Amino acid sequence: KQWYQRRVRETKVAVIALTKFLPHLLSSDSPLSQIMVSDEEMALEGGRITRSNKTTQGPVMIPITVKIFKILVQEFGNVLEEMEAERNGGLSDDEDDIEEEEEEDEGGAEFVSIAQIAHLLADDDDEDEDNKDDPLNDVDLHSHLQQFLTQLSTHNSYNQLCQALNENEKTVLNSLQVSAGQNNANMR
Repeated sequence: KQWYQRRVRETKVAVIALTKFLPHLLSSDSPLSQIMVSDEEMALEGGRITRSNKTTQGPVMIPITVKIFKILVQEFGNVLEEMEAERNGGLSDDEDDIEEEEEEDEGGAEFVSIAQIAHLLADDDDEDEDNKDDPLNDVDLHSHLQQFLTQLSTHNSYNQLCQALNENEKTVLNSLQVSAGQNNANMR
C-alpha cells in the first residue's frame, strides 16, 4: 500500500509540474519550446515517464509541447480508467497487476495474501504521519486534469496540439466534451 501511495503522490507531482510548464512553453518564445523529442508512447509511472514496449518503424520527432500535451491526455485517460474500475467495484489495472504478480510469485496458489487483506481492510484516513498535511493529498487528479484540458482547449495552439493525437487520445478528450481540434478563444 505504501508503494502505491508513493506512486500516486509522484504521479500527482509530475502532472502538476507538467500542467504548470506547458502553458509557459505555449505562451513564451522560450528556446525550450523549440526542443524536439521522440513520439514514442510514454506513460507516467510513479512520477517517472517510461517508454512503451511497442516498436515503431523509426523515431518520429515532435515538439516538446506536443509531447507534454500527449502525456497529460494519456494520464487523464488513466485516471478515467481507474475511476471506472472503482465504480465497477473492481481494482484499477495497477492494483490488478500487483495482485497478479503476487499470485505468480506464489506459484499461482489460490489463497488470500496479506496485501489483498490489507487492500480490503485499508482505511483511507490511515496515511503516513509525514504526508497527512501535504497539500498534494487534496489534489484530485481527475478534476485538475479536466480543468486544465478544458482551459487548454481555448488556447490558440490547441488545434496544432491535437493534430498529433492518436485515436485513443482523441477519445479521451472527447470524454471531456472538448473535441480534439476545438478552438474557442485564447487561454489566459
